[in-house]
Amino acid sequence: LDDGNDQVYRITLTPDGMGMEPNTRQALAYMRRNVQIDEYQVGDLIDIAWAADGSGFSQSNVIIAVDRNGLVVDCAPRFADTCRPQQLQLVENWIDPVAIAVWNGRLYVLDPGANQLWRYDPNAGAFANAPIEYFSGEGRPDIRQAVDFAIDTEGVVYILLSYGEVLKFRGGDRLDFAFAGFPQSQGLTSVDAFYLNTNPLQPGLYIVSRELQAVYETLLGGTFVHNFRATNESYFESIADVVYNNDQKVIYTLSGNSIFAFKRDDGG
Repeated sequence: LDDGNDQVYRITLTPDGMGMEPNTRQALAYMRRNVQIDEYQVGDLIDIAWAADGSGFSQSNVIIAVDRNGLVVDCAPRFADTCRPQQLQLVENWIDPVAIAVWNGRLYVLDPGANQLWRYDPNAGAFANAPIEYFSGEGRPDIRQAVDFAIDTEGVVYILLSYGEVLKFRGGDRLDFAFAGFPQSQGLTSVDAFYLNTNPLQPGLYIVSRELQAVYETLLGGTFVHNFRATNESYFESIADVVYNNDQKVIYTLSGNSIFAFKRDDGG
């Protein structure tokens, strides 16, 4: 997702995962700001996600994008022009949505402005019902500084706060989580995004800090493992996101208009 231009691109990687096949960058026609799809016009895109479970979408294994008006567009990756839109309900309750995730067929929208995580449940191939508040009752957590979130295979929710804290929940109830073992003077104080690796052989978190121009790896419980920095510090000046490929042990970072790839075993 090119957040500045609100355009989603697809690229084809080389077999080793360390580069892009020539001339393979493709803009997804219906995942960009101001494009018309059926009776809808796409607005500013919040986020994109992969949906293996297609319970609320046109099919399984689709890429989805959600805009600030609650419009959901899902596209089949091999046929990028084959897309379906749908309008989410009660988006007038949204204030400042920043990220989405799909788990077990459900669509989640992180809205720190509303201090809420909205959950949309699928029904007959769509999300036609009003959202459920993930946090309810007394003692709700303060997630107004949230910048990103992820959900593991068991449905545990991890929410990343901008000042370097992670909040962990199951069914809306708080679970213990604390970072530990970070080198002196390298604690997380400003973070921007993270990737939750749910691979059972190497579960953990990869956390982006633009302020420190680095990616930090921790165990799933928060214990420090590595930090990764670019040899040329300017490469990470605009670092905004990170993804890890378990099969090839490649870390991908998005920084400005560039994607950087490096082997995890290289140590950065």
